[in-house]
Amino acid sequence: MNYKSNLIQQFSERGYIHQATDIDALDALAADHTIPLISASIALLTAFMLVRLCKS
Repeated sequence: MNYKSNLIQQFSERGYIHQATDIDALDALAADHTIPLISASIALLTAFMLVRLCKS
């Protein structure tokens, strides 16, 4: 399926979207606004580094 927003299009192509309640509304929002995202791996790495710093 083709989406209006690059974000939802990329998520769909990569298989990140399994199901959604209102994908059209989310697509419209993402097409009209910037939605900040953070990778889970970056968040986990940051948390791990903070824990290590606090222990030393």
